[in-house]
Amino acid sequence: AAIKDKGVRVLYDEPRRGSMGSRITFLHPKDCHGVLTELVTSAPEPSPDH
Repeated sequence: AAIKDKGVRVLYDEPRRGSMGSRITFLHPKDCHGVLTELVTSAPEPSPDH
């Protein structure tokens, strides 16, 4: 939301699932000087109970 508020377009309305349970989205290249930028949030650590 903070990135959208700055006028940078994201390619997905909601983050998608990436490898190993991460969440990903991409920033539009036209808003990032021609560079396709991927944002990745790590998967949560498994709890010791599992």
